[in-house]
Amino acid sequence: MVLNAFPSLYFLRFRRAHLRDCLELLKELVPSPPEHQKATTLALLQSAQQYIQVNTTLLFSYSL
Repeated sequence: MVLNAFPSLYFLRFRRAHLRDCLELLKELVPSPPEHQKATTLALLQSAQQYIQVNTTLLFSYSL
């Protein structure tokens, strides 16, 4: 396969690999979702969003 002929394929693979690496890192940083919830990308992103919101609220409540 010649990379110059299919540059978008090359970058698409790189982008997917990078996204996969970022999601694995996020799994390590964010508490896991409840056991009854399926471990999907959407569930991981929602858990991360909730985790950030809770920690932001706690941070601002302690700084007052």
